[in-house]
Amino acid sequence: MTPGERERLETLHRLNILDRIPEPAFERIVRLAKRLFGTPKAAITLVDEHRQWLLAREGIAAGESPRKGSFCERAIESDLPLVVLDARLDPRFSPPPDVRFYAGAPLVYASGIRIGALCVMDSSPRDFTPADAEALASLAAIVVDELKLRKVTRSLADQKEALTGILGSAGEGIVVADHTGRLTVFNARAEELLGVRAGEMSPERWSEAYVSFTPDGETPLPAEDLPMARALRGEATDRMEALIRNRHTGREVLISAIGRPLRDSKGRLRGGVVTFNEIAATRAETQRLAQLATTDALTGLPNRWALRERLDRQSGTCAVLMIDLDHFKRINDEHGHLEGDRVLAAVGAALRAAVRNSDFVARYGGEEFCVLLEEVGAGQAVEIAEKLRSTLRDLPGPPPVTGSIGVASSQACAVSSGDRLLAAADRALYRAKRGGRDRVEAATAGDVPAAT
Repeated sequence: MTPGERERLETLHRLNILDRIPEPAFERIVRLAKRLFGTPKAAITLVDEHRQWLLAREGIAAGESPRKGSFCERAIESDLPLVVLDARLDPRFSPPPDVRFYAGAPLVYASGIRIGALCVMDSSPRDFTPADAEALASLAAIVVDELKLRKVTRSLADQKEALTGILGSAGEGIVVADHTGRLTVFNARAEELLGVRAGEMSPERWSEAYVSFTPDGETPLPAEDLPMARALRGEATDRMEALIRNRHTGREVLISAIGRPLRDSKGRLRGGVVTFNEIAATRAETQRLAQLATTDALTGLPNRWALRERLDRQSGTCAVLMIDLDHFKRINDEHGHLEGDRVLAAVGAALRAAVRNSDFVARYGGEEFCVLLEEVGAGQAVEIAEKLRSTLRDLPGPPPVTGSIGVASSQACAVSSGDRLLAAADRALYRAKRGGRDRVEAATAGDVPAAT
């Protein structure tokens, strides 16, 4: 065993988390990763000496598996995410039949110490862009932050050493008090959010300088209900929202706070820790992640999940155009994947520019695009499809680009269900490709699948 591997394993075991019950914070991150990347499987793995143990998992039955030959064993060899688009084509792996795609970002606990990975998997090959890899690495960093915070809250005796490494870069305000209420930690982010220096703050000065309200800014929060007061009574607080107002300056900040009691190894109450952040910033990050989950990173268009949400809200006359780029594999094979990506981005921009602002253009997957036309009849939908087909032919090359298009209108198909319209358009698209490609085919009522 190398010195580096010995240090890695010692770091992992000091966390005292192996073989424990899954914790909600890590399960939430795994659910977010699964939704963000649209994969059926996601997990946080911790790589022990002989096994990989799943700290949290979605879509995976087993809680652990052998380390040797695993994807995650490879993932912890570098600080960069490991991406395997098709494991059957990669001689490094002999994957199980239900895993062909794997992307894993290492959990970098400290420089050169990678204790596991946050990974997403699929039974089919798929694309994974550099932006996807960056987003996965960001989520992995959040996992590491949660592991460090968990270590901080385990006991007051351990918290000082653990906080030393994270206080300077922590994105949250962190306040720690001993069992008497004396503040022992008041980090830079806490100073920034509350507008006060650590040396100027104490429990007595807090009540003199600040008053707390519920988020409406009118209903007072009694001092005994604040997260730190509850933590010092041995009570936990989950996501309490509060408006903090400076009595002297009138400055206000809306925060979301978590409070936990700190106990020693014998379970005796030794203090409390409160972490908090400004709600506006938290909501902005939530919106950013939601945008990532519904946007195709390559083209900037909405993805298929955003399309389905839009279809669910659709009412009135509409039409769906399913567009498949002809012989796109040939473009990748003859000109390279970078050129293929450029073509996809150009097609997305051209389709978006060729329709109205009220119409919805999405990348459906691979070389498929979908356009939702609102308040458009059957004949007009076909005319627009022919216009888009010409738009693709006019794109500057090489390589030349053409597309086959299937059109399904609610008028011609006598149906309003978004899923059934998509299915009808897909059948019409198949006819267009079978009929020679670079053509438009319109769906009829006979192409609409029966309602289930």
